[in-house]
Amino acid sequence: MYGEGSIEIIGKFKEGKKNFLVSVPQYSVLNCLQNANSEMKLSVADIKQRVNFSKKWLGAIFQPLFKQKVLKREKDKKEKLKDEELVWINTKFSSKNRKINLIDKKTLKGRDSKEDAKKIDDNKKISIEAATVRIMKSKKVAKFNELATDVRKILQDFFQPPDGMLRLIIEDLIKREYLERDDDDMNLFRYKA
Repeated sequence: MYGEGSIEIIGKFKEGKKNFLVSVPQYSVLNCLQNANSEMKLSVADIKQRVNFSKKWLGAIFQPLFKQKVLKREKDKKEKLKDEELVWINTKFSSKNRKINLIDKKTLKGRDSKEDAKKIDDNKKISIEAATVRIMKSKKVAKFNELATDVRKILQDFFQPPDGMLRLIIEDLIKREYLERDDDDMNLFRYKA
């Protein structure tokens, strides 16, 4: 799944620092070139062997890097990339932008955004559920507002769960007998061991 994930790296150039958003394979190539040797030049065949990608993939990985002039090559960019051709990082790279996105838009084509949104929602529900169980396991008893605050504190670096989603997850945990509602106070929950 080469199209999944991205990495933000900081490049230091004469003009100053630049933040690059790159795909995982692009990072592999850039890291390989950075660690190559004092000249930081490698042949396409060496890169292909070191990062273990097919030549077909290397073309797609290199194209945005050459287009933005992050990488340089020996031959004219109109010519096909050959195994013996040397490639290196452009140390004189310059851009008006501080942040540069090098992920090719084609990588994201054909993906179903509804399916991605569903996966994100499912992951959020799992995170909320895990945080809720963890809190209730340690506290044993908690009111909804206190529980909601604690869950938000745990998940604050990732997202802020809405009350409605939290209530649905608590109801599901009650049905699955992880939690129980107090008989006298409907907003008080107990952990069932």
